[in-house]
Amino acid sequence: MNNKYIIAIISIIIVVGVVWVIAGKDKDDITVNAPAPADVSTHSEEKGNGANFSNTPVSEDYVSVKNQALSGNTITVSEVSLSEPGFVAIHMDNNGKPGRVIGKSGVLTAGIINDLNITLEETVSGGVVLYAMLHKDANNNGIFDFPGADTPVKSNNFIAKFKILGDEQSQPEQQQGAQQNDSSSVKELNMVSGNLFFTPDNLELKKGQPVRITFQNTGIHTFTIDELGVDVPLRGPSAVVDFTPNKEGQFEYYCAIPGHREGGMLGDLTVVN
Repeated sequence: MNNKYIIAIISIIIVVGVVWVIAGKDKDDITVNAPAPADVSTHSEEKGNGANFSNTPVSEDYVSVKNQALSGNTITVSEVSLSEPGFVAIHMDNNGKPGRVIGKSGVLTAGIINDLNITLEETVSGGVVLYAMLHKDANNNGIFDFPGADTPVKSNNFIAKFKILGDEQSQPEQQQGAQQNDSSSVKELNMVSGNLFFTPDNLELKKGQPVRITFQNTGIHTFTIDELGVDVPLRGPSAVVDFTPNKEGQFEYYCAIPGHREGGMLGDLTVVN
């Protein structure tokens, strides 16, 4: 009788052990199918501006924009391609070249952006010519620092010229420019001097007409024209150069800091009668 009890107890222990092993194995095999993390692509500071963004790697920097009427005080840049983070700045026209900045995007992630909306900081009229220009985020702080470190991107298509459609009224600045045909008035120009470049890189001036060039400057440079006796240092974020062309002809302006001229920091000047 005692043997029967012992056998029964042993059987119960074996059954309980088998059930425990099976239950433990089933628990180990349970897999929780949690959703995979979403692939979130953003371009910083540009949420809600209507832009479509793709973070597809690109090797070419370019900007494209069409002639357009203003929507409120906002313009739309058709397409932007950036190989590294940067900005799109909208420049006023200054004698056929980019002048002061009147609008800018937030910092843009590297990739392709379509239909980027930028609000202008000044009101412009129909007929005005503007420039969309790519700028670097050189110090990677997400803040547009220009004049300063965030100089224009150097590529074949880093700038796009476009026109505001609508009323063809001229801006007061353009009217003033038209009145400066008199050789006794001062011709005002804006230029950018940066890392081995001048923008614009060609100028046309009038013999005998005083010229004042206001530079947005980065680094240590000079503005030098040997034949006209011009050699002015450019230091700090801004500098002003005043001179009067006293002879007609084709000349070269350049930076006289060693290696800068050879590196491409130069431009062509035409002086007409």
